[in-house]
Amino acid sequence: NDNSEAIVAYAGEGMMNLSDPEQIFRALHSQCVEFDCFDLFLAILQYMAAIPTYTELGKQQWQGIERCIYRIVTGKEDECGLAYDGLVATLNTKEAMEDLAMKVASLTDTNKKVEKKAGLSKERIADLEAQLAKQQEEMEALRNKVASAPETERPKGVLDTDQKADMEKMQSEIATLRDAVAKLE
Repeated sequence: NDNSEAIVAYAGEGMMNLSDPEQIFRALHSQCVEFDCFDLFLAILQYMAAIPTYTELGKQQWQGIERCIYRIVTGKEDECGLAYDGLVATLNTKEAMEDLAMKVASLTDTNKKVEKKAGLSKERIADLEAQLAKQQEEMEALRNKVASAPETERPKGVLDTDQKADMEKMQSEIATLRDAVAKLE
């Protein structure tokens, strides 16, 4: 359980030797830049740079920082100390939380796209229904006009077949869009 020999796979970082401060710093630095935490990371480093390491007070401050970070990361109030197995478990938990956060972000983005598609489809349905209602009104007006015209002036055959075909096409598209919206919801 000697941490000086510990090597742990780190998501996106390849292998990282946990006893090498430079490797840990580079990994933390790149993560803070990638996830927009750089300003906080820099502020913490600036505070740590002000610790007088050559005095007893400085040693106590470093111990205090270790205790605080241990409690923040592990959520435990017990005596500070993270053995290799505990460190690996904590890093695995961190990776799982980051993976989960990325999945949540992806699902949120997908949900927004689905909601947008559903909204657009509902708008198209409303537009088609309005067009259909207008076509039906025009058809009814033509029927009334034909019905009130003298027998000799009435057209022979089917009443405006192109308009009827357009209305049937719109009704079919409305039904298709309603099915698609129902599946999205």
